[in-house]
Amino acid sequence: MSLRDRIGIDVGNRLRLEDALEWAAEHEVRWIDIQLDTGTNALSSFDEARAAGVRRACERHSVHLGLHTSSAVNVAEVAPYVSDAVAHYLEAYVEIAPRLGAEWIVMHAGFHFTSDKERRIAAGLDRLKRIVGHAERHGTLVLLENLNKEPDQAEIHSSRIRSRSGGIISTRSGRPLSNCLLPSITHISFRRGSLALSTPSI
Repeated sequence: MSLRDRIGIDVGNRLRLEDALEWAAEHEVRWIDIQLDTGTNALSSFDEARAAGVRRACERHSVHLGLHTSSAVNVAEVAPYVSDAVAHYLEAYVEIAPRLGAEWIVMHAGFHFTSDKERRIAAGLDRLKRIVGHAERHGTLVLLENLNKEPDQAEIHSSRIRSRSGGIISTRSGRPLSNCLLPSITHISFRRGSLALSTPSI
């Protein structure tokens, strides 16, 4: 695979998914991440006909599609009702990924507010364990995006280790966020560097 074929972009919510696929094809970009939270890309907007169209477009253009959850959704949430909503949010991403032909989902470790760090760590760890189990049942790959500066502040340092159940979470460096968290995990393990992505402008 050439260097150019390894370059991708995190579209975020800047383009309608179908338009992003067309843009990627036009510029020979083979890998894209996209967020499905709002507007024309809201999770609820994908019926079977639209999802099938996305799969066909990915195949036609040879574009590899990934989904990217919002870092503003706190995976380490502990508040009643809100905590349940976070779980449903992550589950919805897992369930729509195979319908769209998405090959991975980028998720985040959660964040704390100093005084409740330990409780948030426990909540985030438990939620990630459960969502990885859900992803394995749906045949979906979950990637964990590091939000802290590497190497000292990164949430994850281990590489290329499979979980006991065979599932994998992969990590990728991202922008710094000093209060993002994730403890060392033994049940769920991680590999780093599964994709080389950059961000050309749209």
